[in-house]
Amino acid sequence: MTLIIAGHKLEKGFTWGGVDSELEESGLFIASDSAITDSNNKTLLGGFKKVYSVPVRVWKPYFIENTFHSYQSIFYQSECFIAIAGSTLTAQHVVNLISEHLANLQITYFPPSAENKQAYRVVRHCSENPLKIHPGIDSWSENMFTDNDYYGIVTGEVFDEVIEHSINTALLSARKYKLDEDSLRQMYTEFAAGIYCPNLRKHRLFTYRTKHEKNQEGVYEVFAEKEEVLPNEVAVLGMAKRFKDGAQRKFEEAISSRTPPASVMFDYLNSAIDEVCKEGGAEIDRPSVLRYFEEGKIERVNFQS
Repeated sequence: MTLIIAGHKLEKGFTWGGVDSELEESGLFIASDSAITDSNNKTLLGGFKKVYSVPVRVWKPYFIENTFHSYQSIFYQSECFIAIAGSTLTAQHVVNLISEHLANLQITYFPPSAENKQAYRVVRHCSENPLKIHPGIDSWSENMFTDNDYYGIVTGEVFDEVIEHSINTALLSARKYKLDEDSLRQMYTEFAAGIYCPNLRKHRLFTYRTKHEKNQEGVYEVFAEKEEVLPNEVAVLGMAKRFKDGAQRKFEEAISSRTPPASVMFDYLNSAIDEVCKEGGAEIDRPSVLRYFEEGKIERVNFQS
């Protein structure tokens, strides 16, 4: 089992005349435990990493004279984070696929149409790309692909789409094996993803929870149900049934008192660990970690062993 609490990082702004200022968004926070348990909630491992920094790289096209050759240089790079709760095997497969896709984003060009007037776009390396249809053959104007042409096309929406696609692609493989209800319960996993949109200079937080339903052939389809976490909410993964309401209440109390909520939520997570351990349970345990995510960089800011 797992307990992860994530939300928008709110900090006090400029203080004038001794009066506390309103809290302002400055990134995201994520607090997590580190115990890995089996299906009977017996602890198997401690100190297990449940929050991953994933590189984001957007590559720009390289030309020899007027023909496209390859992608050799990076136009934009950053990071996002992925947090996991549930099956470690499912999570590993998903995180690997997300990492592969986000590290290999490519800038390309589509002729504008009535449906989509945006010509320059960022696409996955495995998706349709007009530049790669006839490389070394098709001729492109020498003034078409400059850094100025790429302004505004690297967005949080691109990263979100790639993450959601990666999760669903990984889960789709379960259909091949026609898994039963018990097997699907064992592969159940929840994810939280934090991204930074350089275009809007905005942090966004999403959760993805695996769901399954039978198709017309009687085979279970597995997919991710996505939800965006707003600045007045917290996301709780793992032991959400037990601790979600309490975490949300503590978060709202912190905001009402103009107290930056990240440290409050880290304290709440540690009190939850103490409560479970006092009862003799082993579902969650220390070390616990608090991380901040700001403008595409994640760092550890607190740790309890």
